[in-house]
Amino acid sequence: MVVATTGEHVGFESWLEGDRAMMLDFSSQVTGFASQPFRLLWSAEGRQRKHAPDFFARFDDGTAMVIDVRPDGRIGPDDAEAFAATAAACESAGWGYRRVGELDQVLVANVRWLAGYRHPHCGDD
Repeated sequence: MVVATTGEHVGFESWLEGDRAMMLDFSSQVTGFASQPFRLLWSAEGRQRKHAPDFFARFDDGTAMVIDVRPDGRIGPDDAEAFAATAAACESAGWGYRRVGELDQVLVANVRWLAGYRHPHCGDD
């Protein structure tokens, strides 16, 4: 999707991620965001693990947040481990971290309708 915040393309891998990207784009506090911004590598219990978080967002106060999108009911043990490792890495970098799930569908429908008006083709200089 091309986002109004930066005018650039931001990818997503599921409808839920798309909804979350739309919410980031709609927030007046978000100055920019990217999808799958990095890959985290670590060892756990003798095996190599890796995880690519879903989004990295920068806010107008200069803070940053890494966001993973996963429905509450679809978090297995490997996912929980990946989210914990990502949270620890973010803390060491001075970034925030959130794992988010499903949104209220009425909110999504309203923001989807309103978000269309943020694009340049709706403005009049």
